[in-house]
Amino acid sequence: MAADQILIICDGEFSFGSMLASYIRFYSIDQFQPVVITLHQQHLHPLAVQVMSEDGIDISECKPLNINKIKNNSFRVAVHITSQVQSGIPEYIHAEEVIRLQYDEPVRSTHYNEVVLAYRQTREAIKTSGIELVGQWQQVLV
Repeated sequence: MAADQILIICDGEFSFGSMLASYIRFYSIDQFQPVVITLHQQHLHPLAVQVMSEDGIDISECKPLNINKIKNNSFRVAVHITSQVQSGIPEYIHAEEVIRLQYDEPVRSTHYNEVVLAYRQTREAIKTSGIELVGQWQQVLV
């Protein structure tokens, strides 16, 4: 599958898209190379980098693709990551299939351990999604 056939759209925390893209690359043994854009937040949360490092994956250098670079492209699959119930993808994104994944933003707390735990739980949910998506795509997209 060509690198530009999978687009991950983050409508919230960019870290979630980087986490999912990394798991998709890992579990597909680099067969799938998704690109990530963000509609809002443009940086990685340090705790997302930390919890991914605990899983042996370095996302510290991940950067979102400029939205202007994808406006005229068509994608086989767009994965829309959101924490909002009624959120949609922008009109300028063209994809044959849109998959919507919803993850709650990790808790905002003054207790470091609670926030780290929330990021670990989100990481595990994203990892599960990545494994499931790779399994589905290997059957139909290759």
